[in-house]
Amino acid sequence: MTLSTVISIAISLSFIYFVLSLITSEIQEVIASFLKLRSKNLKEFIIHLVGESDKTGNLKITKMLYDKYLMSIQTSQSYYQRNSPQLTYIPPRQFANGIIGILSEELKLNNKEEDYLDDLTKVADKIKESPLPEKLKNEIIIVLRNANAKVVEPEKKFETLQQEIETWYQNSTEYASRLYQKKAIILSRILALVLVIMFNVDTINIIDHLSKSEVLSSTFSSTIMGVIQSSDRSDYCSENDETLDFKSCMEGIEDEVKAILDRVDNLPIGWNWSDPWKEQFTPLNSGNVINAITGWMISAIAISMGAPFWFDILKKLTRIKSENSSKNES
Repeated sequence: MTLSTVISIAISLSFIYFVLSLITSEIQEVIASFLKLRSKNLKEFIIHLVGESDKTGNLKITKMLYDKYLMSIQTSQSYYQRNSPQLTYIPPRQFANGIIGILSEELKLNNKEEDYLDDLTKVADKIKESPLPEKLKNEIIIVLRNANAKVVEPEKKFETLQQEIETWYQNSTEYASRLYQKKAIILSRILALVLVIMFNVDTINIIDHLSKSEVLSSTFSSTIMGVIQSSDRSDYCSENDETLDFKSCMEGIEDEVKAILDRVDNLPIGWNWSDPWKEQFTPLNSGNVINAITGWMISAIAISMGAPFWFDILKKLTRIKSENSSKNES
């Protein structure tokens, strides 16, 4: 097997993984939206942040925050969203005002701004005596101390406190991101496995077919390269890596993907429903079954790495293939 064939197979595999990664991410978005995963994740994060537990059912602070102080965010959304609450983001200032409002209620402060301006240390002492969750007490006391240490002008105490609560909230959102990312990875892997079995995307079988048919691998990879090199979309994405998300810069890629798939036949993907065992299970023995399962697992792991990863690999392999072809011609 020549180096050119190896690169052609790698390009073909990368493209297959890329397409299925796009499909997986789209399905994942639909599921996340339908199950309201982001809004549920945000609520879990808030519960954790204020030191409450969903298991005990004691969610007093969380409910106060949502029902009294975050209602303006929800009511500013569309009618559909209001009737099916999907609060997926809380602005730091809104959160800070909510926490200050809750403290005012719980600490029985008459005029919240004047009481905070009076002495932040006294407010910290009141918090120690309050029935607030211990975790929230400790966090707010630290926030109050930080605010007190940073105050230069007394009249800016309240504003400084707001800023410190915002900073605490923003620093803590990393936990929410990790929480959602963990769930997203699990969902992505499950979807990837379902897709590879549904479409019979067996990496080992694909490599076997492409290595035995240089015409197929060469045709497929050349078609992919032709579309990628003739499109300005890949350059556009490269130039805007830091300013645009992958989905935005890949707008319209669907047409290019269809163009590639329409030009290439006989891909070793999919089931022959008239004889489903014919493809990689003939003869039907333990060795072929293990190979198929291994091939599916490799495909599932590869697809779960995401479309941006495979698009980047695809561009690099295309460049290498072009350089290799130029050297051979010279």
